[in-house]
Amino acid sequence: MRAHVISRNFAILSAGQVVSRLFAFAITIHLTRSLQAEGFGIIVFATSVLAYAALIVDCGFNAFGPIEVARIRPDVSHLVRNVVGLRLLLTLAAFGALALFVWLVPLDRITAAILLMYGFSLVISAVQLEWVFSGLENMRLVAISEIVDQAILAAGVFALVHHPEQVVRVPLIYLLAKLGAAVFLIAAFRRQVGSFRPAFDWKQIRRVIPGALPFAGTTVVSMFSHNFDIVLVGLTLGTAAAGVYGAAYRVIWVPTVLITAYHVALRPSLARGYLLGLESVSGLLKRSMRLSTAFAVGVVVGGFLLADEIILFLFGTTYAAAALPFRVLLISFALLVFSRKYRLILTCFNRQLVDLRIMALTAMLNVAGNFLLIPRYGLLGAALATLISELAILLLTYALTRVLIGHVPLGRFLLKPFLCSLVMAAVIVLTPSLHVLARILMAGSAYVVFLFLLKVVSRNEIEVVLAALKPGTVIHD
Repeated sequence: MRAHVISRNFAILSAGQVVSRLFAFAITIHLTRSLQAEGFGIIVFATSVLAYAALIVDCGFNAFGPIEVARIRPDVSHLVRNVVGLRLLLTLAAFGALALFVWLVPLDRITAAILLMYGFSLVISAVQLEWVFSGLENMRLVAISEIVDQAILAAGVFALVHHPEQVVRVPLIYLLAKLGAAVFLIAAFRRQVGSFRPAFDWKQIRRVIPGALPFAGTTVVSMFSHNFDIVLVGLTLGTAAAGVYGAAYRVIWVPTVLITAYHVALRPSLARGYLLGLESVSGLLKRSMRLSTAFAVGVVVGGFLLADEIILFLFGTTYAAAALPFRVLLISFALLVFSRKYRLILTCFNRQLVDLRIMALTAMLNVAGNFLLIPRYGLLGAALATLISELAILLLTYALTRVLIGHVPLGRFLLKPFLCSLVMAAVIVLTPSLHVLARILMAGSAYVVFLFLLKVVSRNEIEVVLAALKPGTVIHD
């Protein structure tokens, strides 16, 4: 019965995330074309800076909160009222930091105004209750709130944003969308739990803060690793450059979401290796490495050859310069596919602190790389900094996994996918006159056929993948 509940909740939440992310990608394409690089860059830059201020308001509770709610269900109302009260106080510090940033950094008037407008969403962030309903295992409401958020945002930008001069409308629509999602969950909380008025029981606040802060640290490290380059590009090269670079990143985001979901599905099966030993899951690891390698090689080779066409098809000629950093980011994605496997093994084998140290070290490397390379190489430099940090993550996670846990193959499964990718490359080269979507379909189909012919994948492997993606399923060798 318990497994059924977990499976159902995971399925509902996953479905909500898929729908909300489809909305998000459609919004991105619309904004890139409507606002052009300069306007879209302002939005990308502003939301990237806002994310750092939001870390102050979050204070680790989005990750730690569900755990605490699950532990003290009878006293959830008191906990929530105190956390909301604390986060509303932190909003003052967060908005103050944002205002200080706007005052100290030389921004143009429109960018500064839009950034401050986005800053008002910090108040809404303080009262968002997704973490509460996650802890209560009511994933249906969490999923609905995510869809409400993105649906309002999509409706607003598609209806009201059609020209670069309308860029100022985007943060207003964003605020409305966040407010709608927050009000939905607040109303549900009052119906199901009780009072929502903020409170300040400092004894309880002091008790929960030590548990939340480590999660806050992990989030900070991740933030610097994944969007510091966009902030620095905006500051040094201008918001138009940030828009071009942000467009390239948005395309990489799609396969990254898929590979992340796959590894989340694998976690329960790999976790049993902690009790039974690495050898007990070695077959699963080899199978998973072979399949993810085939996926990475296909995405990288196909994307690398069709980079110009993909960028132009999605975003238009204004973003043509995104093709070069996009190619470099594709290689970074391939490294991420491999390193994510080793990071998953480390965390499943109770080595979370090792993983955090690796991510903190490589985040510092990423920041230093951006400072050194962006002034010299521009958008290419930002992409190279990401590539270097992803390479460092892969080397460190591989080495430490081998030392602390055991050997997991790294490059053993590259040869056959690479041979199959040559067929895919030939299809792409021989069909220059076809539409990019037709070339992707033909080349991808040829690649998959040869993966089967060379026995990189089989019908059994596909069934295993589908089983891995089925919520609540534990994969056996």
